[in-house]
Amino acid sequence: MKTESILRILESLYSKRDSFTKEELDRVTTLIINRIDYDGNFLSVDFKDLDSFDNIEVLTIDGCMLDCFVMEKIINHSNFKKVVFRNCDVVEDVYDYFRKLNTEELAFINSNIDLTKVSGIYYRVYLETMKIGCLDSSGEILDVSHCEIEEIDDVLTSFFNTIVLSSRQYNAYEDVIKTSNKRIVIMKDNGQFVDKEVRLDG
Repeated sequence: MKTESILRILESLYSKRDSFTKEELDRVTTLIINRIDYDGNFLSVDFKDLDSFDNIEVLTIDGCMLDCFVMEKIINHSNFKKVVFRNCDVVEDVYDYFRKLNTEELAFINSNIDLTKVSGIYYRVYLETMKIGCLDSSGEILDVSHCEIEEIDDVLTSFFNTIVLSSRQYNAYEDVIKTSNKRIVIMKDNGQFVDKEVRLDG
């Protein structure tokens, strides 16, 4: 095991660093692969380490460069319920891999990824600090409550049934939103988690 952020997770669970049994690794359901620590130092990352985990449900990729090798390792897993790309950059044309990504939820946070090229069907897509264009993906819920919206039409014409907006966004585009046939969920001003802090409008 070479990936330092994975080793830290395992160390917090099992208080040892040298070796881990298959049984121990199978108990891990949430994994973070981080290339940069809090001080801005680069950490060791080896995406081959993903092969050691069979039961990962939530995978977060943080501060990594997405190339074909990395995406191949990610799509080789089929148990994901959620995959988060935070502070990531695309360094090769890897957009075809997103279509093969088997996950219910997909999140992009402050990443250099062209969302118009991300295809696939997901139950929920969450975007934060991202530029929103015409999304190529589709699904049930699109959460843009933590983004700056340049064109509300790009959001309202997306192939998602439910759109999550902040109350500020709703107030800014209320007239246009009311003509939409989308189900609109509004995040309260003090709400952080969509599932707990929403009210329905329209």
